[in-house]
Amino acid sequence: MAMLETRNNILLLFLALLFLGSACRHMEESTTAVRVQAKLLTQELEFTAGDKVEQLFAVSSGIQPLLMVDGPLGISVLHSRLIGDQYFFLWPDHLSEKSGSYQWKLLAGADVVLSGKIEITPAIPNTGILETYLGPKRIFSGEEYKSMLVSIPTDKFDNPIVPGQSTEVHMRSTDGISTIPSVHEDLIIWTPIPGSNRAQQLKLAAVLPGSRSREQTLEVSPSVPMPFSVLSDTSRGYADGKELLQLRTGMVRDRYGNILADGTLVRFQVENSSGIKLFTEGKLINGMASATILHPTSPGSWKIEAAVGGVQSNEPFMVSFEMAVTGYNLRQDQDIPGKLYIEQVSGVMGQMIQDGFPVIIGLKDPEFQLLLEKNMELEDGGLTVDLGSEKLSPGKYLLAVNIGGFKRTMEIVL
Repeated sequence: MAMLETRNNILLLFLALLFLGSACRHMEESTTAVRVQAKLLTQELEFTAGDKVEQLFAVSSGIQPLLMVDGPLGISVLHSRLIGDQYFFLWPDHLSEKSGSYQWKLLAGADVVLSGKIEITPAIPNTGILETYLGPKRIFSGEEYKSMLVSIPTDKFDNPIVPGQSTEVHMRSTDGISTIPSVHEDLIIWTPIPGSNRAQQLKLAAVLPGSRSREQTLEVSPSVPMPFSVLSDTSRGYADGKELLQLRTGMVRDRYGNILADGTLVRFQVENSSGIKLFTEGKLINGMASATILHPTSPGSWKIEAAVGGVQSNEPFMVSFEMAVTGYNLRQDQDIPGKLYIEQVSGVMGQMIQDGFPVIIGLKDPEFQLLLEKNMELEDGGLTVDLGSEKLSPGKYLLAVNIGGFKRTMEIVL
């Protein structure tokens, strides 16, 4: 029984001590909250980016205070330096160079004993390079095509400047230098660049007090070309297969009269009498293009057209080609019936037709059914044809020869 009473007394004593300690701590905290007093001794509330931000406090308590700063870069905690009986805070550069609104709180232990607000504005005047972006950098001629120059004005610490500062965008064209109005919105300067009917280079620059951009170049290219003419150096020629026909375009311009840029590809199309199409290409130089194509080896007419960027020439140009071969001889070998000779192939001036000129050899039976056809070439003004390897039955055949449209037939016996 005595032991139980002793245990109860110990328990009551422990509870009493616990209550007394809690009360003492509460009294200490209340005393601290009441006892700590602070006063801001510096009066500056607005600073310019790059200025030194200094704050001096008189604090009644012996507890060294901390300064909690909440701003654009987040929350930072600054330590104080004791000067005499006052506490001095120097904001670091990464805070004092960043413009914006800052909320600060002076902490003594866990208590906020003082709070306030500081405003840091962008540095003025601006210095350095004004960032600008141009897009698109190439447009077609015509007022419906436009570009945009975007400027991001900042101070030397890269803080965006406040709206209202004067900004000018200068444009240099063939008409001289002009100023284009801009729109300052959401800390960005938007400058619509108007289109031009004249193909040219436009030079652009944005200027702020103490800051300027690099020069930007806007290329105004000729727009879709208008239909144009296509020509040839002749409207008549010989189907000799060796001369070059010179093709060319007239001046190629867009609807505003701008000459299309040098190097623009032009595709020439040639269609012969059989409907076969040939192509050659050239590039514009000073608004005109030229190309060459070899004369045909058969007489007929050509229809010549050209296209630039999907735009066709207005009217086709016609060229006719006359037969270049005027005659030749056919002879069968008396000793070797399967061997035939084409000799003395002559041109319009009596000259020997050049090597490589195509020859078409056809052989028909008595019912005029085509048995075989050979494509061969002249050599030294003639040709030897050997039919011995064709394993033809003995009998009469009709030999047909076509050289450049000049056709001859001869009956042969094998």
